[in-house]
Amino acid sequence: MVLSVGLAFVPALALGAPFPAAPILARLVPAEQPEDCRLLVENGQIRFPASITNPAMSCPDTFGWYLFIQTVADDFVPRWAGDAGTTFPEKPLALCSAERTENCCPADSFDGLALGVDAPAGTHCPWLPGNAQRDGVLELNLAPLSTAHFSPVTDNVLADALAYAVGGTGRELRQEAVETVHRNAAMVGYIRENSLYYREGNAAVFERAQSFLTANMPFRPANVPGEPAVVDFPIDAVMGKAQWATAAQLLAVGVDVTKTNDWITARMSDLVPGDLDPPPEAGETYYLLAFHISTKDTPNWVWLTFEHVELPGRCDYIGCIDRYGFVAETPEGAVSGYTPPATRNDGLANDSVIFALNAAYPGGPLNPELKAAFDAAGIGTGAHDAAVPLASDPAWLNYRLKGVQTDFVTSEGYPTLLANVVIEGGFVENSSCVTCHARATFDVKGGNALGVFDDTVNTLGYARSNYGAPVFSWFQASGTSRLLGVQTDFVWGLSFFPQPLWTGDE
Repeated sequence: MVLSVGLAFVPALALGAPFPAAPILARLVPAEQPEDCRLLVENGQIRFPASITNPAMSCPDTFGWYLFIQTVADDFVPRWAGDAGTTFPEKPLALCSAERTENCCPADSFDGLALGVDAPAGTHCPWLPGNAQRDGVLELNLAPLSTAHFSPVTDNVLADALAYAVGGTGRELRQEAVETVHRNAAMVGYIRENSLYYREGNAAVFERAQSFLTANMPFRPANVPGEPAVVDFPIDAVMGKAQWATAAQLLAVGVDVTKTNDWITARMSDLVPGDLDPPPEAGETYYLLAFHISTKDTPNWVWLTFEHVELPGRCDYIGCIDRYGFVAETPEGAVSGYTPPATRNDGLANDSVIFALNAAYPGGPLNPELKAAFDAAGIGTGAHDAAVPLASDPAWLNYRLKGVQTDFVTSEGYPTLLANVVIEGGFVENSSCVTCHARATFDVKGGNALGVFDDTVNTLGYARSNYGAPVFSWFQASGTSRLLGVQTDFVWGLSFFPQPLWTGDE
């Protein structure tokens, strides 16, 4: 899909006006949700109507807000595990067993403390922070998303021009922002119990899968708890990814967050600065820009993303879809809840309508049913806490659903797209969460087998993200039983973060 991108300075925005490649973008708009796609509150419990037996598929947008409630109510930022140092220890030890009783990780404990080793939690064993970080300053696993970043641009005209050249302010923020990853207890427990937190454990999965296929094709291997040949997370597994920036970084793209308490914030104490210049300072307040949530409620997971309502360009390129929570106004007779991307005229002799970037998009009215569900879950019912993001913070009501993805293609065979303007900044127009994560694999050594991006570039010159149905040749050599990579059940962390078993040597 090739779409034109406006590069001129200061466009004339046209929200809701004709937009480019209309037949293509129209296929991104799903059908109306059934009328029964509602959240009901009874005796303090939030549920779907009895007629909705599969809400993730029948009511994706309503289900997206239901998952938002469950995740935020669990205080996922301070309580869930991250990547390095929590889910994936720096110096991993194997699980304890009848033969291994020291220098090992208890198979049934989330405290991250190894038997027979004196070290901080998370050094050798998977660790779930739980309530340990709910007070005071957060100590989170943080790292820059990319080593690439831009020099500060202080002139407003140059800043606006740069934002267009790089595909919008979302790309600028992506290169400066700090990323946090969050995994719930079900995910961490599965990774620990199946020894997927260290490199040799992943290599063992590959070996089991390869040995079985060599001897038993076309059959698939059954899973044996503790010795899997296939990675298959439990249905209640949930993971999230969030992007954070400082007030100064947001001000540089025209967003002043100092006037209100309308943003979820966290005061970080343990940052991994990488090559960011200048490096983040401990204790500095960071503002939540946007976040993904994914859940194993379907075999290919359910993918949803949220962005702050004031984030510039949040519906650029592919639009925003929310048919339940904050429903945007649409023309009479149209499916409700779709906000198309802003457009402008390119002003050329043979003119065209092209994308206009960095628009301010309407937030839409809050559905009273969703507000009742928020109240029942204690979301937004308290005071703002600058240090620790808690469910009671009213700033949670300022985040908007960008969209939900449940499959690779539509019923017409058109690739589905889902992207966050910050997390996928620079490649929003061809981003598919489910396709990208389908490529998460490890090889015979337990390391990463496939890259995140394609070998081509998009119209901006950035690496192109994969979208549409996966390709069989990514995973298995054609006409043979030889595996090229074992899928990690859509979890990139299993490809990137596991370290070799620690031998006691520094």
